[in-house]
Amino acid sequence: MPNATGDVALGSNATADASTSQVVGLFAHWDHLVLTAQITVSAMTIIWLGANSSLRRPPSAAPAKVEGKDKGKKPPKEDRFSEGFVASDAILVPLLAGVVLVGLYYLIKWMQDPDLLNKILRAYMSVMSVASLGKLTADTLHLLTSLAFPSTWSDRSGRVFQVDTVRRRQILLGVDGAADATADDKKTPFPSILSRVSLSARTNRAVWEIRHLFIEEWSVRMALHGVGSGTVNIKLNDILGFVIALLATMAYFMTGWVWLSNILGAAFCYAAFTMISPTSFLIGTMVLAGLFVYDIVMVFYT
Repeated sequence: MPNATGDVALGSNATADASTSQVVGLFAHWDHLVLTAQITVSAMTIIWLGANSSLRRPPSAAPAKVEGKDKGKKPPKEDRFSEGFVASDAILVPLLAGVVLVGLYYLIKWMQDPDLLNKILRAYMSVMSVASLGKLTADTLHLLTSLAFPSTWSDRSGRVFQVDTVRRRQILLGVDGAADATADDKKTPFPSILSRVSLSARTNRAVWEIRHLFIEEWSVRMALHGVGSGTVNIKLNDILGFVIALLATMAYFMTGWVWLSNILGAAFCYAAFTMISPTSFLIGTMVLAGLFVYDIVMVFYT
């Protein structure tokens, strides 16, 4: 007669062996799991960053214009509303991408030596790499600068401080938004806990100069005789971002490091997101669905 206790013990051992083999099998494909997690996290991070960078203030949220005062004046760059994707764009994007890819295919077949096309594409990718990585780097520096030197911040008790760059001090604002004359102003440009740090007069002046250097815009005027002129507003972070992007792109073409290639690819995606702003969730879904079909047809089917 079979021993029930023995059968239960054998069943438990079999279950334990199966669980152990599953764990071993999981660790046997550990590299694949790490790579999958890395791709997923990097893709989601790029989408999140790009989605935030593509946000635009709608026209309904623009500040009210004063009659007579703002007449004839152009709105600031940040106040202009950039139109986003509409339904027709969602249809045209995969179609145009397919036309470009097919055109390149027949162009390569027609050319006896595609070396010239490779040089053109390489030059184009170099310029776009510098522009995209410069945009990503500059925006990152702008974010860090805004955290270190904000124009307005509040402490844990809810008190709001506004930085006065002319008087070089922080003013405590009252409930009505006006300055509180009874409070002592902070003389450091740092926010939060750092505002309590006592600095010497010389160090404090140096910190304010650094803040001014990173926060204030510089106007660059360019003119070409007989063509026209224009003005571009830039900050120090924009210049630093361009220099870093230029050095990184040169390093990639000289070394071919994979991690630099990944950074440039992420910058490409980020820059594309800043120019693409879907007007609704449905249109964003349509764009992704169209690119999904395009990828299947142009990559696998053809």
